[in-house]
Amino acid sequence: MTTPSNPGQDPEEQQPRDWRRRRRSERPAPESTSREETQPRAEGPEEELTQPLITLFEPAMDWIGAYGGAMVLAGIVGLVTGVVVVAFVSSMRLYGYIDIGIGAVLLGLVAAVYFSNVLASFLSRTGRYGVNTLVLIGAFTGIIVVFNVISFENTTRMDLTATNQFSLANRTKDVLSNLGEDVRATAFYKAEDDTDDPNVAERRSKVVNTLEEFDSRSSKFSYRVIDPDLQPEIVSKYFGARPTGFVTEIVVVEGMESDQFDVLRPTDANYTKLEQDLVTSTLVATGSEKKRVYFLTGHGEHSIESVASDGYAAVRAGLEGDNYQVAELNWRATDVDLEVPADAAL
Repeated sequence: MTTPSNPGQDPEEQQPRDWRRRRRSERPAPESTSREETQPRAEGPEEELTQPLITLFEPAMDWIGAYGGAMVLAGIVGLVTGVVVVAFVSSMRLYGYIDIGIGAVLLGLVAAVYFSNVLASFLSRTGRYGVNTLVLIGAFTGIIVVFNVISFENTTRMDLTATNQFSLANRTKDVLSNLGEDVRATAFYKAEDDTDDPNVAERRSKVVNTLEEFDSRSSKFSYRVIDPDLQPEIVSKYFGARPTGFVTEIVVVEGMESDQFDVLRPTDANYTKLEQDLVTSTLVATGSEKKRVYFLTGHGEHSIESVASDGYAAVRAGLEGDNYQVAELNWRATDVDLEVPADAAL
């Protein structure tokens, strides 16, 4: 039995109410979906900003890929030359480090671009052999660098004698470690081959060795050995027009900033007070200490206070102008066991 249709009802509503058919009819047609998918979407500024960041480096990566071989070669050359400069040319060590850094950056860029290829090469049998070779080369280079440091850059001096005769006194070390300005010692000696007197040659050797020890203890102390016959202009700087023949076995210690200098000569045949004299001259040259000059009195000597024609006031003024301290020393005729004061320079 059928139900009569309502003439005013919609045709779709007049269809049987089968839920399966209704669900299928409500599904969108495949053609409409495909049309929506084929329509191009507008790319706004937000879409451009969401692009992968790596695409910004694609031109640089392509350039590295094109010149990768040359970059690898340049990197290897940079590393090798840098290591050689650092190991053997101490004055250009900074440039050696820069060279090593440039080489490492070049190799690192190529390795980053070809990471998968590099990793596969290292994991292969040939790659393992190559790694072993690099390790051996690195070990050999390291041995050379260590040997160079020990042989050429190690300035540590050791005194192995039983009496420590080549060691500096603690006061000397303190003075050298607390220098306030650069100090230079100039030793006037002839060349060792031109020295005929064995005593002079022995004193020359002792002076040079002591100056080397001073130099190794402080970066602010330096020295030089000058032949007065070969470099008379340096002699005239300190001694004026004095003939070079009179300038021998003399050491001049000068402060490079204060422009003060002190002159010392051997006190005995063996130069037993050399270290002490060098310390005193160093203090005088830097203005830390003044040498003392004594004038003997009590026996009718001229006074250092008198400005008369027979007085020593002018001599005193000249000595004080040369950074000396002037004092009087009274030795009576009845005094015994007299000794010159230890702080006396003259």
